[in-house]
Amino acid sequence: MGSELPFSDVQILALEWEDGRLVLLRDDDHMLRRFGQVELRTFEDTCITPFVQRAVADEIWVPVNGKTGLHLIDRRGASPDKDRYLHIVLDAAEPCALLIPFGVAYAIENELDATLMRLSTHADGKHLEDDTIPFDTLSHLVVEA
Repeated sequence: MGSELPFSDVQILALEWEDGRLVLLRDDDHMLRRFGQVELRTFEDTCITPFVQRAVADEIWVPVNGKTGLHLIDRRGASPDKDRYLHIVLDAAEPCALLIPFGVAYAIENELDATLMRLSTHADGKHLEDDTIPFDTLSHLVVEA
């Protein structure tokens, strides 16, 4: 299944090219309980996005090309990892799928051209409790362990 991370419920699933195709997710990976939305997101310039915190939706991010970093902060009230920070680099040269559970805020920091695919259990705009948080608001928690 996924590799162990020092952050509960966040998972990375290693992906492998087989016969010219890369299967991104199978039902027996047990990473999404339902399907709500899929999109491609491109980053052409250096940027850092605001944090996004989904109230209900789990998300899976897969690098399609390029390399980019994600800042994760556990904002779940009852989590043993509350306010813990994790930085993960997604690189299309090393295919993987990153599961970000609801309640974990994430921001994307891009330095080179990159394209990421995002799968979500709920479509954007379905839950008013979803939040966009300016990066500076949580930047005090962005510290390397």
